[in-house]
Amino acid sequence: MFEQANERRNSSNTRTLMINVISEYLDKCTLCHRCIDICPVTKGSFSIAELNQATKDGQEVPSAIKQFTFNCMQCGKCVPVCPVNIRRDYMVRYIKFKLKDQKPWGYRRYLFIKGPDLTGIKGIAQKLYIFLKRIITRDHACYMETIPAQKADVLFYPGCYIYSTNTVRQTLRLLNHIGCSYTVLGGVTTCCGAPHMLQGEFDQADNCFEQLYRKIKACDAKIIITACAECFETVDTSMTLVDSKGYRLKDLQHVT
Repeated sequence: MFEQANERRNSSNTRTLMINVISEYLDKCTLCHRCIDICPVTKGSFSIAELNQATKDGQEVPSAIKQFTFNCMQCGKCVPVCPVNIRRDYMVRYIKFKLKDQKPWGYRRYLFIKGPDLTGIKGIAQKLYIFLKRIITRDHACYMETIPAQKADVLFYPGCYIYSTNTVRQTLRLLNHIGCSYTVLGGVTTCCGAPHMLQGEFDQADNCFEQLYRKIKACDAKIIITACAECFETVDTSMTLVDSKGYRLKDLQHVT
């Protein structure tokens, strides 16, 4: 079902898409409780019927389900046990969207400097963070928060993980060793939007990916190497779709 929804992504934002998919999931749910039973977080504090009710648009979210929602790690254990192929993780993600204005500080702190077009205190904090990181990691500071001026068939996209110095240095060392022509795109301003999506910040996630898509297209890469599993999934499910100009990736690889 969500695969069919992915095909409609070009004509609908994630918020609208989620509302439609969640409605279909609620109709399909058999109340078998398998997702609740396998969840490492719920501990039997509410029923599947209560969780379904809280998922509905416009319905209040009880305190026990709020606590569960903020503790949910999106591990996905609930997905393979469902007999009707419901993505319960997406349904919980939608509750996170409903509660996005009530998020604990730990949630908000994680996204505080991630993403493009930040303004106010977030924009100031992001600029300061980038400035300090460029001082600390001078050897690849030239790759941070910049769109590559040259085009190459291979694009190394570490995203926010460009600040994970060991991963980036080892990957660059390998690319240099094999004599590969490549460009690098990374930094908090090039976040793929996966962290926002996992927290139910659908509008921010859409904005992150739309801007990332334009940046990757400008690089004209045929092969993309990612350093982050979430970046890999985001690019894999979206960049491989052919846009109106027929842009298509040849290959996508994830390195750890």
